[in-house]
Amino acid sequence: ASSSSGRAYPVAEGGGGASASRRSNSKVSAYEVDKEDLLDQHVGYYLRHHPEVHALHSIARKRPGIYDLDGREIKVEWQYATEPGGQGFLVALDGPLRQPFADYMEMTEANAEYDSQGIGSKSALHSIPKEKRMSFHDQHKMYNRLEAMKVAKEQALV
Repeated sequence: ASSSSGRAYPVAEGGGGASASRRSNSKVSAYEVDKEDLLDQHVGYYLRHHPEVHALHSIARKRPGIYDLDGREIKVEWQYATEPGGQGFLVALDGPLRQPFADYMEMTEANAEYDSQGIGSKSALHSIPKEKRMSFHDQHKMYNRLEAMKVAKEQALV
């Protein structure tokens, strides 16, 4: 048991090993890369170099940057390196989730970022912490309509 558990891939040694190996290889090699799409070439490269992850998923390119992954439409982008000479990487976008493609394919929460802008109906005011918001400390004062308009006009000038 310990010798077979240490292997990353099924080995074609008698019994069901050969057929299991052929099955996983046929699924893994099924991805056809669009040679004119550089992004898709990177997706294909990842899938070729991670056959154990690819074997867990069904993935198909729908159009440039858009993929069907296990029946779910996701967007894939290239994240350029932040420093010169650095390594760029693929990023998966699934609704509000933005995550490196490798982490997304491995179904981990590692490096997951969620875009809270698109979630719910928040105004620009919600992005400012309460302690940083401008306040005139006049919430308990009573104004008639004319005074209220004058106060609002003065506050707008601030």
